Amino acid sequence: MTKIFNVTADCKPAQHYMVNLNERLMEIKKLIDAGQYFTINRARQYGKTTTLRALNRYLQTDYVVVLMDFQTFGAEEFENENTFALSFLRAFLRILKRNILSPAEEFEAILSHLNAIVREERSNFRLQRLFEELSDICSISDKPIVLMIDEKLISNPELNHILQSLLFTGKSIVYNYYELSINIATMFGFVKNQNGTLAVSNRIFETWLYNLYLSTADMQNKDLYAHMKL
Repeated sequence: MTKIFNVTADCKPAQHYMVNLNERLMEIKKLIDAGQYFTINRARQYGKTTTLRALNRYLQTDYVVVLMDFQTFGAEEFENENTFALSFLRAFLRILKRNILSPAEEFEAILSHLNAIVREERSNFRLQRLFEELSDICSISDKPIVLMIDEKLISNPELNHILQSLLFTGKSIVYNYYELSINIATMFGFVKNQNGTLAVSNRIFETWLYNLYLSTADMQNKDLYAHMKL
């Protein structure tokens, strides 16, 4: 097959011309080997998804990699904490089973247990329980598990709007957990309830979100961007 230059979606090595990512992947692996959390943050079509998929292949020898794509989650999956936790677990297990072809007996038992939770659609399954179950999986895995999430924040207009308003307008926003965009932002840990008003959870997320929005072409075309750089 003749290779072509690709300017839409992710690049596939067998089909598209690509820059050599080896040096970049080695640098990212150093972060993973050190147990670091990190984000890959650039505007659209800068190769984020392509890099994540290349990293997925690059890590296979030393790690069990679970690469999740939040674009496959519809609005209903973000409706509330219970629905999100179950949807996350369902997707996590599906990908994990593809990567572990011959699980040990203990591992098989916990997978069966978690599949039962998903099948029963338990209404009391929350994020804390999800994290506990994920920790159990990690503790019995033969190789460290790396979770990577291809997460398109800007593709959610309501969430995108409320976070931009919070960061750049200085307006006070009433914290209403039942407002869907605030509910989702809280679920992701981006925001918190600070004396009845909406606030960014911590300085790490504040810096990350600033960098995210200021890197977009749309934001760079606004007068606000010039003021932020001064």
